[in-house]
Amino acid sequence: MRLNSATGGRTTPHGRLTGRETQDRLTCMTAVEAGSLASKLGRQGLFEQLAAAIEEQIVARELRPGDRMPSEGTLASQYGVSRAVVREAFARLRERHLIETVNGNGTFVRHPDDNDLVEVLLRHLRLTGGAEAIGNLYEARVAVETMTAQLAAVRASDGELAEIESHLDRMRAHQDAETDWVSADLGFHQAMAQATHNPFLVTLLRPMIELIEDSIRVGHRDPDAVSRGLSGHERIYAALVARDPDAAAVALRAHLMDSQAPLIDVVRRSEPADSPPQN
Repeated sequence: MRLNSATGGRTTPHGRLTGRETQDRLTCMTAVEAGSLASKLGRQGLFEQLAAAIEEQIVARELRPGDRMPSEGTLASQYGVSRAVVREAFARLRERHLIETVNGNGTFVRHPDDNDLVEVLLRHLRLTGGAEAIGNLYEARVAVETMTAQLAAVRASDGELAEIESHLDRMRAHQDAETDWVSADLGFHQAMAQATHNPFLVTLLRPMIELIEDSIRVGHRDPDAVSRGLSGHERIYAALVARDPDAAAVALRAHLMDSQAPLIDVVRRSEPADSPPQN
């Protein structure tokens, strides 16, 4: 569900947010935050930092496909830069297939294809801490999903086990198809959470879903990781069917630890050769 803007959530006939409403999303910051961003823009390259700021909004789903971007003049005034800088930032975002300009209608956010999306996610992971961010995500997943696996092994109905198996079957069938693989992998974990019959565990997993989806998509770039990921899910499922909570927890933890390492490697390999080391 999209958040209503300060203008009351008015949309165009096609359901797109207007440029004014998108501007509202981009300007939901305090004067101090705006000043900090302006200072950062001045220090680190105006158009690159402006492009990164807008890209971050898109990655965070605060700007959605179809939303109309504010005009060049509006963004120039908002960020304290020239229109030329805004044009350069828009050009960079178009190169990344994150926005598109429709003659006579304006510039809109677009949804990148799978390859473009992976590149966006890699940049996002680097900007948010790279290996450290991934480590934090997996630490939280181990804490929540280990208990999820244990309870599902005890409480899952035959129908719920069949639902989990259906996602595993889809993973087997779509190892080379990124979109289908991501959907099946994510579905496996969500179905296992539902099988705990504990709504709080489902709720605890929910805020991580988008990050988990992103990590699965990036990890799919490594064929060996896909093969090992499938094996890991098969071991988890076998433990669930055996009604062995301890084995389920061990298999779940081993799978997460195994999938974390190649994901970190993918992110590190994607970093520019001249990028500074992270603190």
